[in-house]
Amino acid sequence: MTSSTLSYMARTSERGVQTEIYLPRKWYFQRFVYDTMTNGLNLDHVKKSLIENIQDVSSLMEDFAVRRISGGLTDSRIERMKPAFWGYSVYEVDRVFCASVRPEPTMDAEKVQVIRVMFRTDTGDIQKALETEGLTTPTERVRIIIHDLYRSNSKELESLPEKTEASIVRQYLEDWLWDIRLFLFGYLIREVCQKIKILGENIKPADEIWVVSFWDTRISRIVSVPAR
Repeated sequence: MTSSTLSYMARTSERGVQTEIYLPRKWYFQRFVYDTMTNGLNLDHVKKSLIENIQDVSSLMEDFAVRRISGGLTDSRIERMKPAFWGYSVYEVDRVFCASVRPEPTMDAEKVQVIRVMFRTDTGDIQKALETEGLTTPTERVRIIIHDLYRSNSKELESLPEKTEASIVRQYLEDWLWDIRLFLFGYLIREVCQKIKILGENIKPADEIWVVSFWDTRISRIVSVPAR
């Protein structure tokens, strides 16, 4: 037996965002969810959907204070979105809950479809952003900066000097997080709400749709590398 020419290396503690979307597991959602998620891999499709429905997106995301996006939510801001979504997983759970919007709360039980999406910071893309400002920053240094930024409070972040490594990485991460929000809520959740509206009286409407995010997820990837 010949020895393998490949080995593995751990890339540890990469920062990311883990999100779960909880939807009723109904037959009319299955194909729709698959198509919506698959189409979401095409960034041009996502941008087109956001731009064509920009008013609905702004209304849906009003509680996010969309105006905080640098320059506001405009076609040009949407066009600047970078790829952040690379796949998803689905699993099923039993849910027992008390609906909060009903005049007389009652207990409900249903099958729930959970869509889990992992977003990972791209250190290589961050290095390119730094290079455009004339800064050559090793990968490990970028990871340290990201780690420090996650631990900083808002006052510390606001006081960062301009054109430094930390301020450039901070702006990159802010834009990246907004790209994630626009994908999750402006694209995915808006599509779900629109689907429910189209189905109309033929289905029991969902009182609530939950999106749960873990903004300080740490991802360790075990990647194959050429044998040394």
